[in-house]
Amino acid sequence: MDMSHGVSHEAGPYSELEVLSSEKTVHPAPQLHVEPNCQASAEQDGAHKQGREYAHENSALIVIPAEDLPDAKYAAATYLKPVTVYHGRWKRKKWIILFVVALIAMGAIVGGVAGGLLSEHSGAKDTSASPSSSPPVSTATAPPAMSGTATSLASYGYPTAVSWGYPHMEIFALNSSMYPEWKYRPQNSTTNSENGGWQPASNSVEPFIQLDNKTAADEFGVSAITRSPTDVDIFITGADQQLWQKYHNTMTNWPADWVLLAGSHLSPPTAVSWAPDRLDIFTINSDHVLSQKWYTSASGWEPYYTFSSQFSFKTYAPTVVSWAEDRYDIFLVGSEDQSLYHKYYDGESWEPIDFEKLGGFCTSRPVAVCRQKGKTDIFVRGGDAGLWHMSFSQDVPTPQQWSNWTSLSGRTAMQAEPEAVSSDSNTLHVFVWGADNALLYKSYDARTNSWTPSSGFHTLGDSLSGPPKAVFDGQSVHVFAYLKGGQLGHKSLDIASNAWNPVQQFELLGSV
Repeated sequence: MDMSHGVSHEAGPYSELEVLSSEKTVHPAPQLHVEPNCQASAEQDGAHKQGREYAHENSALIVIPAEDLPDAKYAAATYLKPVTVYHGRWKRKKWIILFVVALIAMGAIVGGVAGGLLSEHSGAKDTSASPSSSPPVSTATAPPAMSGTATSLASYGYPTAVSWGYPHMEIFALNSSMYPEWKYRPQNSTTNSENGGWQPASNSVEPFIQLDNKTAADEFGVSAITRSPTDVDIFITGADQQLWQKYHNTMTNWPADWVLLAGSHLSPPTAVSWAPDRLDIFTINSDHVLSQKWYTSASGWEPYYTFSSQFSFKTYAPTVVSWAEDRYDIFLVGSEDQSLYHKYYDGESWEPIDFEKLGGFCTSRPVAVCRQKGKTDIFVRGGDAGLWHMSFSQDVPTPQQWSNWTSLSGRTAMQAEPEAVSSDSNTLHVFVWGADNALLYKSYDARTNSWTPSSGFHTLGDSLSGPPKAVFDGQSVHVFAYLKGGQLGHKSLDIASNAWNPVQQFELLGSV
């Protein structure tokens, strides 16, 4: 199918999620061509403001005799005493009425000025809106803001892992010479296998197999994907800025040579698939715009397609997810404003014509996860170096399908992109590389509409030298990260027992 058609340490509800303070994002609604089946809420209530009411006490009317001057500053003024003849009583009443009216007018002016000052003071303390059902926020400390002075981390690396189901697992890393390396857990492995079933053994002299003959352009990572229970494809942007591919069936070894897919690319590639006979690759090309190349078993590789746009984008690997056949959602970060931009494919065309702006202030590559059809969750590092989130629910009327941006980390800082995976339609697992190099973790359960922990994170280990990457194999959530000593660290969460293995720190899979 031609997809180019039509294109030239804290958390009120979003979807079902309970979140804290948020920043209102205004953007056009996507025009979906599929029937809604989920629900989300993207309400934003104004910040609660408190003021004071002032009331004048009732008092007896004071009559100032005409002989008495009301203020010493008028002592030198020429004063003419009115002569009371036939209309004396009416004239006196008229002066009294005018005096009272003047007092009331002065009181209104003073009250208005005081009220304005109080309103400004209150507004300066709380400028963020939060859902009406959110827990009360302390007025002692202002809530976090997504904008800030944090900058994107320029250089870091991460591993990549794929699995089509337990016990299969394949891990890809880049060594110090930028050569891709590989480690795997075969189909016949068990939890009791020696060395965890990893091949090559983690304690061997060569704990990884080098997939040589090609170096990557940067240290970020390898893109890998499983399209079926036997096929694994990997992609890198080479030092020559061209796209390269390797493929193997798990019953065979890797071929010696890489396949050249050409192009001119500034970002690592992102591989995504909605069916075994469909494969799409997205990159940011040398013009800082999105580029796509796709493969079908019927026609092979199609030529590159470049998306026309008035925007230019950061050279992060594009974030792409698919929650149904013939459906892709793409998320990019703008080069100039660091906002999040979105585009989707509905089986017929890419919508909208140009990218829609979802706002925010992103200082990392965004991460997207679909825990069920019609629901997408986005996580990104904000300008405050904290973890921020927004979500999409297909069955909510536009423009409320996208929630507001919401802070999930409070004052906890992170260093680069977060990671998120789902283990079922109700559960999200989120991992963060903390500012102190700790591996931080929190999870969401839609059945109880709660984050665990409710504020902050659990600490799973320390000494990270890059952001974590995770994968779910049908039984456990596995998380991998490079460590300070040059080792690749690993630990897993067994879903049935809710137990981490190892309990403290990491399983060491060898030096890379």
